[in-house]
Amino acid sequence: MTVFLTVIDRKAASQDAEIWGAERLKNLLERTGHLYQSFLGSDYNANPFIQSATRRHDVYVMHWERSSTPGSLTNDGRFWAISSGHNVDQEIVDKVRPRGGRLQYVQPVWGQYAAVFGSNNSSQVFAWNTTPALEAVHWASTHEYVVISNRPLLAAFYLATLEDSGEPTLSTDYLPEYLFYGYSVTGQTPFRGVHTLSVNSALSIIKGTVAIIPRPSGLESSLSTEHTLDEGAEALAAALKHSMDRTEYQIADRPLQLRLSGGKDSRLLLGLLRGRDIDYRAVTFGNLNDVDVKLASRLCELVGRDGEVRAPRPAYGDSIPARIASTLRESGGMPASEPHTAQYQGADPQVKGEAIMMGQWPLYKGGMARRLRMTREQVDQKLKEQGGNLVNNESRVLFDSHLLKWSDELVLNHEIEKLYLFAREFRSGRYLHAHIDQYSSSSMIAYPIADAEVTAVCDALTLEEKVTEKALFGALQCIWPEVMGVPLDRSKWKFELGGPDPDLSGRWYSERYANVPDSVPAVQTAVKPVVREYSDEAVFEMARHIVKSRNFDMLSTYLSDEMLDALESASNCSIILPSEMGKRMFTKFVWRICVADIWLDGSWLY
Repeated sequence: MTVFLTVIDRKAASQDAEIWGAERLKNLLERTGHLYQSFLGSDYNANPFIQSATRRHDVYVMHWERSSTPGSLTNDGRFWAISSGHNVDQEIVDKVRPRGGRLQYVQPVWGQYAAVFGSNNSSQVFAWNTTPALEAVHWASTHEYVVISNRPLLAAFYLATLEDSGEPTLSTDYLPEYLFYGYSVTGQTPFRGVHTLSVNSALSIIKGTVAIIPRPSGLESSLSTEHTLDEGAEALAAALKHSMDRTEYQIADRPLQLRLSGGKDSRLLLGLLRGRDIDYRAVTFGNLNDVDVKLASRLCELVGRDGEVRAPRPAYGDSIPARIASTLRESGGMPASEPHTAQYQGADPQVKGEAIMMGQWPLYKGGMARRLRMTREQVDQKLKEQGGNLVNNESRVLFDSHLLKWSDELVLNHEIEKLYLFAREFRSGRYLHAHIDQYSSSSMIAYPIADAEVTAVCDALTLEEKVTEKALFGALQCIWPEVMGVPLDRSKWKFELGGPDPDLSGRWYSERYANVPDSVPAVQTAVKPVVREYSDEAVFEMARHIVKSRNFDMLSTYLSDEMLDALESASNCSIILPSEMGKRMFTKFVWRICVADIWLDGSWLY
C-alpha cells in the first residue's frame, strides 16, 4: 500500500518550455518527505522515491513503499500511473484511456485503490478512487502547484513547506463537522486547504487548470437489471471470490490477522479464507462469557483453526488524553470516527509485515436502509439523524442543509436509495479514513469486502435483495454452506424475521436459531487492563480534561447548552444526561469531544 504525493507544476504545465523550476520542486518534495517521515509507520521503507512522471518535468511523484516492495510508479512511454491500496498502476496504464473528452476503462480494473494517471506527451493528469474509498484522493491547489495524495497530512506538509512554516495548519472549519458526524460529508479534511474527492468524481488537471469531472466510466457489473434472486446471489459470491483472489495476490507471503466476531460479515471473511494458501490467525476481542467469543470459537473449530481471545491492547500513554494523542499520530491527524477506539492500538500486528482483514460497512446489506417502506420525510429524518445531538442548533442546521441538498440532487428509483447511497459515498469510505490511516501504518490492509467489483454488484442488486439480506444469504451459502447451520447472536437474517422462507431458508433453519454452543477459544491472552471506554471512570477523566483545556472556549461555541452542562457535571463526577440522550450515546459524544480537543491541541504532531 503505497503512500504517495503527486505535485503538478501549474506554470510548467501551461507553457511550451521543457523545464520550469524542476530543481525547486524536487527540493520541496525532499523537505516535505523529511517532515512526514516520522508519520509513515513501521511497515514502510524509510527513504522515498522521487521521480519525474513526464518528459516535460512538470509532474513529480514522491512515494514510499512497504518494506521489500519495489517502487510502483509505472510509465510505458505514453502514459504513467501510480496507485495505492491494490497495486494496479500497470493495469491502469494498460486499460484506462481518454476518449471523447472523458476518461474510460477500456477494460475494468477491479480492486480497492486510489490512482493518479497522466500522459507523457501532454499536460493532462487525472486522479480518482474506487468505491468504497478506503484509499481516497486528497488534493490541494495553490497558484503554483496542484497537490494530490492518499494521505491528507502529507499534502498538508507540502503546503507547509511552501510557506516555510514546517507545520501543517489545522482547519478549524473541520471541528464542528467532526463533532456532528465524526467524519466529513462536505469533503473538507482536518487540514486547511486540503480536500477529499467524492467517490463519484475525478480530479482533472489539464495545462494547470483544475476541474472536478465524473469518475472514469467502465466499472459496472454485468449483472442484468432483470436478474433472478439466484443470479444476484451468484454474482455477489463470484465478485467476493474474485476480490479475495486479488487480496491473496496482494498479501503474497505475508501472514494475516483476521479480526473475527460471530457475525455474518466475519463468517463471510472466514469462508473466503478457507482452502487458500494464506497463513492466518483469528483474533476475537472479548471474554469467555461473551456470546460473540463462543460463536467465533465455534467458527474457528469448523475450519480447524486455533482462535485467540483477548482485550484490545491500549495505545501508549498513562492517561486517556495521552493514548488519544498516540493514536492520532498513527492516523496522521485524522480523528477517529468511532472515538472510543482512540485509546487502543490499531492493527497491533504480531510480527512485522503482517496484513489485517476485517469486515467494515459492507454495501450488500443496503447501507443505512433498514426497511423497504419509508416516506421521503422519514428518509430525510434518517439522514439528519446521522449527525449527533451534542452540537448547537446553528451547527446542526448548517450540516443538515448540506446533506439534504446532496440528497435532493440524486437520481433515484426509490427514496430509500438515498440511505444506500449515503453509505456508499460517506459511511463506507470517509467514515473509515482515520481507521485506514492508523491501521495501515503497521499492517497491510486486506479488506476483500471493500472492492470495486463487489460495489458494482451491490449497485446492480435490488434494494429488496440487499435490505432483506437475501443476496448476502445466498452468496454466503455458495461460499461456505456448512456455516449456515451455526447460530447467530441476538439477530436473525432479516428475511427470516417472520419465520422460515420456504424458497430460501433451506435445511439449516432450525440449527441457525438453536442455542449458542459453549465453544472455548484455543488461545486466551491476558492484556494489561485499561479504563473501560464506556465506564463512568472514563467519562469523568475526559470531562475533567475537556473543561480545563485551553480549547474549551472554542469547543463550547459548537456544543449545545445541555451538553455543556452535562460536561460540567461529569467533571465533578456526576452524570446528568441531556434530554433524549442515552448513557451510551452521551459517553460516545464525550469521547468525540475529547478526541477533538486533543486533535485541536496539536500535541500529536511532535
